Amino acid sequence: AALFTLGIVLSAPGEPAAGRSDWAMPAVAALMRLAAMPLLAWAIIQGWLASDPLWAAPALLVAAGPSGAMPMVIGLQYGVRTTAVARAVLLSTLGALATLSVVAGL
Repeated sequence: AALFTLGIVLSAPGEPAAGRSDWAMPAVAALMRLAAMPLLAWAIIQGWLASDPLWAAPALLVAAGPSGAMPMVIGLQYGVRTTAVARAVLLSTLGALATLSVVAGL
């Protein structure tokens, strides 16, 4: 149901707010999810926790993965406009192809 709703929201035309692109905020959110989150997870795992590699690899893969559709479902429950969330999910899913490949190669 979440993926079906995500498709509907992505196909709906949106109006940019006052000369700004509707893709700016979702792009920043996806960049934070795909770049900052894996780097932060790597720093915590390698620097502070010095954990077992058996546990570190799956943790890094989860950190490098795309955003989930759950924020969109919660937004729909509370009547919040979810276009930006849907676009962030789309961008992070496409970008996760690269980040997951890099992290899996480590």
